[in-house]
Amino acid sequence: LQRTDLLRQAQLSPRSEIAQPEIVVDQPSSSSSQSDESHDGLHFADPHLKLLFPKDLRMNEVANLLQSTRPVLITVEQKQEASDHDHQQNQIQQLMSLCQRTFSLPVGRGAATLRSTRALPTETLSIPVLNCTGRTPPPRSVFVKLRDEDVSEMRWPLFHNGVASGLSLCGNKVDVKWILHNRPQEEDKQHEHGGFLFALGLNSHLQALGVYDFYEYLTQLNVPTTVGLLLGVACMRCASRHQQTLRLLTAHVASLRPPNSLTVKVDPLIQIAAVHGVGLLFMGSADQHLASVFVEQIGRLPEQTELKDLGKFDRHAYSLACGASLGMIMLGYGEDHISGKLHLTSLLFSLLGGKQSASLSSLADDKLPLKRRKKSASPGSEDSSDGSDEDNEPTSSADGLILRPSSVDFHCSAPAATLALTLMYLKTNNTEVAGWLRPPSCLQDLCSIMPDVLLMRTAGEHLIRWDGIRSGEAWFDEHVPQALTKAIVSSRDKPLECYESALVQATTVVTAGLCLAVGLRYAGTQDREAFLNLLARCKSMLKLTDPVKHPEENRRVYLMSVLVVVLSLSMIAAGTGNIAVLRICRVLHARTNDNAFRYGCHLAVHMALGFLFLGSGRYSFGRSNRAIAALLCAVFPQFPALPGDNSCHLQALRHLYVLAAEARLLAPVDADTDESCSVPVRIHMKVCSLCTLSLSRFASCLGVGLHPVLV
Repeated sequence: LQRTDLLRQAQLSPRSEIAQPEIVVDQPSSSSSQSDESHDGLHFADPHLKLLFPKDLRMNEVANLLQSTRPVLITVEQKQEASDHDHQQNQIQQLMSLCQRTFSLPVGRGAATLRSTRALPTETLSIPVLNCTGRTPPPRSVFVKLRDEDVSEMRWPLFHNGVASGLSLCGNKVDVKWILHNRPQEEDKQHEHGGFLFALGLNSHLQALGVYDFYEYLTQLNVPTTVGLLLGVACMRCASRHQQTLRLLTAHVASLRPPNSLTVKVDPLIQIAAVHGVGLLFMGSADQHLASVFVEQIGRLPEQTELKDLGKFDRHAYSLACGASLGMIMLGYGEDHISGKLHLTSLLFSLLGGKQSASLSSLADDKLPLKRRKKSASPGSEDSSDGSDEDNEPTSSADGLILRPSSVDFHCSAPAATLALTLMYLKTNNTEVAGWLRPPSCLQDLCSIMPDVLLMRTAGEHLIRWDGIRSGEAWFDEHVPQALTKAIVSSRDKPLECYESALVQATTVVTAGLCLAVGLRYAGTQDREAFLNLLARCKSMLKLTDPVKHPEENRRVYLMSVLVVVLSLSMIAAGTGNIAVLRICRVLHARTNDNAFRYGCHLAVHMALGFLFLGSGRYSFGRSNRAIAALLCAVFPQFPALPGDNSCHLQALRHLYVLAAEARLLAPVDADTDESCSVPVRIHMKVCSLCTLSLSRFASCLGVGLHPVLV
């Protein structure tokens, strides 16, 4: 870990203590900080951890990285020419940057402590605080606090904090009285309680709530509480087509209500959560009515949403919700269970950006999202437009469609259509549909695609061709577009700016898409070849994120690619606590002085750290269709810029990885002492119908993602 303080601690301890280290966190000096830290939400005292990691103190490092209750350290030095006021402003500026990291910590803490504690029926659940206080180094330990106007929107970090605390609960049953007993009376704690309800749903603990309890929560008109409740119930009833839950969800989606129903104004984020909930509830059902509704809604505004509200809400999140729900409903079916009149695949291909001229008339007939040119006063006025924002301002038609100056708004519909096609044809090995998602061969067309869409198209192509994904070096080289390879070779003698601006960015994004496909294909398997290939690419991409050598606009693309590769690495090594990935996460965790490394980047890093120690080393990821769909929605490569940003992807969906988590810890227990012990075991696993694989391990250990037939 390259931590000299931990090395000294290990050297000063006797050899017997090194084999079974105590999991402790450095205690702060003040008594109030000690009280807060006692409820930091990190429960790493399980006996099996001493057997999983007997030779180091990596769990101490994880606890230090994910704790959010202690004041952060501010290291701004006051210059001689700077006044006290300027120095204080510099401290506040650094504290605001550090708080971006603090707000993202609960996402990783929830994964690392998944199902690791039990609820006491006589006590409420302790939720750790998100400390927004800074402290200068000794001897002058001055505390710096942010003003209320300096703190950005806090409700979604508090929501994640409630989810993390709720996910730590294990057990088969939670009493409804205990749930209501945890219901806070303070308004500022309602956001955390909404996340707590979502976590209970992810762990299937909301079954005790009755109709009256749902009514009490929904009438609070608190957006995070409603979002958490709707998504929690949908996750609890995943793939069940439960009719009562369907009525609850459709009451918040205008497109699913009867035509003459009462018009109710619903917050756009609640509508997005309800749409995702319907997709989870009908996962794998191939329901044609819902499929037709959601393909029609891609590119629309949520109902009862005025254009003046577009500053608070962007239509991309609603479009992506419809695409994700459509893909979940048709998960792995393709068009096998769809009537010939719907033409679902061709419509999605049109929304993706293909068959432009041929599909516009059919899209208009089906009232799919269109864009029209702004009327001009003279025949030449359109060509003489200066391309200002006023000319490109979105307008809304009577039926809620997004109208734009040109044909189809692919920036809105392409990510949703890509995700829908990927989930629809997941593991079907359909070469035709996979070819639609393949990056274009023309260099100009390749560089004109948005980076996140290019990444998803690359990953989607290979997730459809599931059996063709390989972990070797040759597979990566084979699937990088030849246009990029030839252009890179021919442009080596050109200036660095030309080399960076298009070619390196496109190559990096395509490589990240390949890594995402490999990460999902080998999720939870601990495949050594796949892991080493992704690790090598991650280290090479990290060099492109140097703030000194590369401008900020380029680094954002490189950082997105690096974060996707780190998440892919953590999915392959989920639950193993791999030390190489931990070092990368620690380096990225300390990156707080880079303007390009914002809240979403910290969120992705802490997600990867949580995956690496999933459930305190007791869980890993499965590879079923349901698990892949949940993971793809959780790690979708559109990360928020600010803590309150839900413009492209609903932040609550980052916790859907719980649906893919599987308990895989093999922990022998001494029959005489009833304590965990380490014994050699041989595991025979079924690789295919004709052969098995034998592994020799020392238990406690984490089983790989195959099918064990004999232990």
